[in-house]
Amino acid sequence: MGTTTHSFGELAPRSPALRRPPARASERFAALYDAHFDFVWRVLRRQGIYGAATEDAAQEV
Repeated sequence: MGTTTHSFGELAPRSPALRRPPARASERFAALYDAHFDFVWRVLRRQGIYGAATEDAAQEV
């Protein structure tokens, strides 16, 4: 029986952001929040929430 070796180079993520996720939970949450805040804000505006209430509501989601 021979030895089989596998290269994991193909499986490595290409994006630097995917290679090293933030170490702490607070950093992961901040990244998630930043990534989705604009979308949540737009949805709230479409639902009729305007002005300062939009940002307040987006932070509550």
